[in-house]
Amino acid sequence: MNGGGGLSKKASLLFNPKRFAIATMLYIAGPLPLSKLREATGLSWGDLDSNLRRLAREGIVSLERRLTSDGFRTFATLTPEGAAAYRELASYLENTLTSALRSSRPRERSPGSDEPRKGVGSH
Repeated sequence: MNGGGGLSKKASLLFNPKRFAIATMLYIAGPLPLSKLREATGLSWGDLDSNLRRLAREGIVSLERRLTSDGFRTFATLTPEGAAAYRELASYLENTLTSALRSSRPRERSPGSDEPRKGVGSH
């Protein structure tokens, strides 16, 4: 799904709600064990696994087994390229939403009239 024309391949890959949720959590929280990432995103294990594999294949996240006090756990980390793609997509979304909100502001109506007041809310 590429809803964002002009985005890089990596940013376009994040233009998916599940992958965007994964990247957002890793961008905000840093490296996370998969159990915490699944809990934070609300994804099923299958959704998390398939999306993480795709993100790892594209170099957006890295997966690493680490020894913790609970034994070995797999951690996901947003790579520098992944962080850049995330910022690119976030900027694109911010600009798109700002533009949409600016162009769809409701016009004020004159009291008792269905006609917009002249000069108010015009673009």
